[in-house]
Amino acid sequence: MIFDKILNRLIDLELIKRDEIQRIDAMHMIADIAIPTVVALVKKGVREILKPLKGQKPKVYEDLIKKIDADEYAREKVNHADEGRLDIEKRKKKLVKVVTEARVVLKELEGVAVNRELRKRMEMLRRILCENVNEFGGKIQEREYKDKPKDLLVSPIDEDARYGAKSDTKRFMGYKANVTESVENHFITNVEVMRGNKREAETAVQLVIEQKRNGLVPQKLVGDAGYSDGINRKMLKDNGTIMVAPLRQVNARAQAVYPKSMFTINEETQTLKCPQGVETTSRYRDVRHGLKQFHFPIGKCRVCKVQKECTNEKDGRRVVGISMFNKELREAEVYNTTDEFKKDMKLRPPIEGKLSELTRYHGLRRARYRGLVKVQLQSLFTAAAVNIKRWIKLILAGLTRQTDAIVAF
Repeated sequence: MIFDKILNRLIDLELIKRDEIQRIDAMHMIADIAIPTVVALVKKGVREILKPLKGQKPKVYEDLIKKIDADEYAREKVNHADEGRLDIEKRKKKLVKVVTEARVVLKELEGVAVNRELRKRMEMLRRILCENVNEFGGKIQEREYKDKPKDLLVSPIDEDARYGAKSDTKRFMGYKANVTESVENHFITNVEVMRGNKREAETAVQLVIEQKRNGLVPQKLVGDAGYSDGINRKMLKDNGTIMVAPLRQVNARAQAVYPKSMFTINEETQTLKCPQGVETTSRYRDVRHGLKQFHFPIGKCRVCKVQKECTNEKDGRRVVGISMFNKELREAEVYNTTDEFKKDMKLRPPIEGKLSELTRYHGLRRARYRGLVKVQLQSLFTAAAVNIKRWIKLILAGLTRQTDAIVAF
């Protein structure tokens, strides 16, 4: 409400134009939690159950702590590492111990009537065990990182924090914040926080469509290649906004073959024509990737004079995946070769300065709270403060110009 009131005032003063071009980018936020080992994660999960159980079911609690090492789950034990460095064998033994006791806790609570919150914490502990621990032949061991799920729960203290990556080497634990900014006066028009493992593009459409409540419909939204998905282009186009972004680079294997733009799709007959005039209707739907995979006749491909330039498949046949957003992607491919596109892309870099201001001067690199809702509130309050600062700066700049004009007169 506060953010929107400030934004509406800026719109009324025409400091933000209703159809003004906007830019978009994302930044990462580090969660307000320590990075736990698997042992600490399991212990935290057990402690989160024992705390409310003591008050709700004292008899069950008393019976339970006789079957586990209750001291292991005291606050000072859970939140602080053991003295010294545990060697590998001690770590393995510790993992076996806490996992075994966690299973005891869950088993003892089976059939016990507990409230919704405690039931939720039990499910969380089950999830922690399932995602992080394997058991082969009765031997408990930690899963390899590559075998853990992508949506890995990293802490029962902050259920929404996730592992994310800004590059192949730079990983973090927490959230991402998507920010849109007006081009002319550099005001933040919206901000949306998501879990750290989400792609930046996932909230791009929402960021723009939400602005309609303030009467804003940007004619263009300028971003990097991370926002260039066909679905974003289609949904923003329906909103009255053009997505301007470089297309994603095709993988190395596909770079050596004719691009999809050289193939002509007939939507009515569902046929695809190659550059040499060969047509095919042979296709299957790739539901996972949202594609129609067209297969050209292997007999025609093998005798084609440009086969080596067209495909590098082992069987010599060309297969082309056509997205349901193929029209939007091909339009973008053409637009991205124009001088207007180059001009638009020059508008994007200044948003890096805005993200730097948010993180360096207003602490938005770190989440002050836990949970997606509260981190979103932090982002909105910070964005409101930054907009007020910018507003004051423009007012002072206007007063300076007026003073200079009077002096000159």
